[in-house]
Amino acid sequence: MDAKPNTQEMDELDILATLVEAYEEKYYKIDAPDPISAIKFRMEQENLQQKDLIPLFGDKSIVSKILKVYFSSPNKTSQVSHRRYFSWQVSLLYLV
Repeated sequence: MDAKPNTQEMDELDILATLVEAYEEKYYKIDAPDPISAIKFRMEQENLQQKDLIPLFGDKSIVSKILKVYFSSPNKTSQVSHRRYFSWQVSLLYLV
């Protein structure tokens, strides 16, 4: 909307946004993805290949090992154990 700062309309929008945020947090909470799923999703969005991640990880074999081990794992238990490779937050996965 085009509410001007320091107006009653802007105050009402702030209150509405706060209420919507609280409602969504309570009834439609979306958990953050695990890091590897976030990487894979971002790769698909940006049409990236494994070789494009080498600057991020520093080594081709590490990229291959992380993605291959995770996506060939038949169960969530082994996938969770592979999270030890990651020491960064999902927010850092915005590849530019």
